[in-house]
Amino acid sequence: MAHGKFRHQTNCLNCGAEVQGPYCHLCGQPNTEPKESLTALLQHFVYDVTHFDSKFFSTIRNLLLRPGLLTREYLRGRRMAYVNPVKMYIFTSAAFFLLTYIVAPAPKGLENSKELTELLEKRNRLATDQARAANMEVKRAYEDSIYQVDSLLIAIEASGMAAKIEVVDSATRMKLKPELTDKQKFINFGDNQFTTVDQYLKHQEALPKAKRDGWLQKYLSTQSLRVNEKYKGRQKEFAAAFTDYFLHSLPKLMLIALPLLALVLYLLYFRHRQHFNFVAHSINVLHLFIAIYLFIAILYGLKALGGLTHWALFTWLGVALNLYMFYYTYRCLRVVYQQKTGKTLLKFGLFLVGSFVIFMLLTGVFVINAMLAI
Repeated sequence: MAHGKFRHQTNCLNCGAEVQGPYCHLCGQPNTEPKESLTALLQHFVYDVTHFDSKFFSTIRNLLLRPGLLTREYLRGRRMAYVNPVKMYIFTSAAFFLLTYIVAPAPKGLENSKELTELLEKRNRLATDQARAANMEVKRAYEDSIYQVDSLLIAIEASGMAAKIEVVDSATRMKLKPELTDKQKFINFGDNQFTTVDQYLKHQEALPKAKRDGWLQKYLSTQSLRVNEKYKGRQKEFAAAFTDYFLHSLPKLMLIALPLLALVLYLLYFRHRQHFNFVAHSINVLHLFIAIYLFIAILYGLKALGGLTHWALFTWLGVALNLYMFYYTYRCLRVVYQQKTGKTLLKFGLFLVGSFVIFMLLTGVFVINAMLAI
């Protein structure tokens, strides 16, 4: 929609083409005077905002309530009434991952936690029962049980998840010291005998070339030792750094998963490749991802409301929404590919299995990368 006074000249001010109407047939720019009045500027603003809003909310409404419709419309060439799926994905994923990063719980320590309290109470009960026992064999049995509890307490303390636990005496600490050193190696992809990168590298250099670790094993070993040296005794800090790095990697994971899931659909509907090429399947996955991001954002809201009100209603709404996401995925396949219910259900199941395998593999790779990169 053009705003402002139309020019009498027929040359396009943008591309120089000969204009045969109110708009240039090459670049689409309206043939209006370059000098705009304040009224025309305000008209531009109001139109652009309301026009975007109408397309945006129409896209959201149809995307969430009419599974598969937007993909079907896009493939038919009916695209002007909705936001472009690529633009919509960029906007939605950016907002979703920002929200995820904000609401993600920070790793917590075990101080004053239920787990630590229960361990301390168990130790006190064992110590009391040991003091009351008259039989020496029974006393030794209690002593062994107390030692096992102390081992757990020392491991918690060594990880940095709790401050010094005074209930464990110094003699027991000295006895547990070798075990404590082993427990501080919380990441290990190499040989347990090494505690530093230098030790490992010197050992590798001393070995014959045929017996040295390959490049992948060497990389994993050196990186795990480096992380252990950096965060030794501070596993709470490691957990925070790992969570932060992994959350920031999620957009990359989803971006890599997108074409892989499109490939799964391409293989499932290979016989229909004349009507649905790889790009068509990618558009379907794009719309599916956008919808899932929006559904999960709604789940965040329901969880927050449930935490504030303690109403079971929000929990049940969350369960219903999770179930709806499965139905939504099935319905997308049914609407887009127009196959019968039986075939669609079969391919829906295969699509879920393929998606699960892809996400498990990608998550494993990204978890290892996050553990070794921080």
